[in-house]
Amino acid sequence: MSSLHDDIWSLSGTLEQWLYGPRGELQGFLLMERGDEAQVVVSPRDVHTVIGLKIGQQITVEAVHEVYGPKDEAAHGLYHFVAFTRARGAHLQLGRAAHSGKVARFNYAKHGQRNGVVLDTGHFIHTKPHGIALLDLKVGDTVSAIGEARPLFDGAGMVVEADEVNGMALHETYEACQAA
Repeated sequence: MSSLHDDIWSLSGTLEQWLYGPRGELQGFLLMERGDEAQVVVSPRDVHTVIGLKIGQQITVEAVHEVYGPKDEAAHGLYHFVAFTRARGAHLQLGRAAHSGKVARFNYAKHGQRNGVVLDTGHFIHTKPHGIALLDLKVGDTVSAIGEARPLFDGAGMVVEADEVNGMALHETYEACQAA
C-alpha cells in the first residue's frame, strides 16, 4: 500500500471476494494485499467499472482511506473505490483527461446517427452527431481527444465526453452552429 497523493492510496493484491448488500447488490470487495485484507467499498455509480473482474485476479485499486467509526470496530482497512488498473496495466484515468489512438470503428446513437468513434485502445470518444460530422474521420485515422472521462460499462476502456478532438474545440463549434 502506498499513498499516491493526499487521501488517495494505491492497493495492489488479489481480488478475494465480493461483498453484497442486504438486497443482493454489489457493495464492494475484499482485496488481499501482502497478507492483509482491505475492504474496498464501491458506490452504486461505479459498480459497472468492476463488472468483469474475477475472484483471484490481480488488480491495483486507487482508493480513499475511510474511517466509519472507531478503528477497533473494523476487521480490516476500509477504503472507498476511486479507479483501478487491471493486471494488463491499462490505467483507467477518471476526470478530465487526454486519450488518443486510431479509429477502430464508429459508434451510433439510439436514433442511428454517428455520435463518436471507438479507438483501437478501447476508448469511446463521444463527439455527438454534430462533432463527428465536423471532424470527417475515417477508420484508421489518428485521434487525440480531451474531455471528461469515465469508465465504460464493462471497464474495458473509457468514454470521453470530447471537448476537443485533434485540436478542434467541439462545444464552441456546436454553440456557433446553434446561434447561426
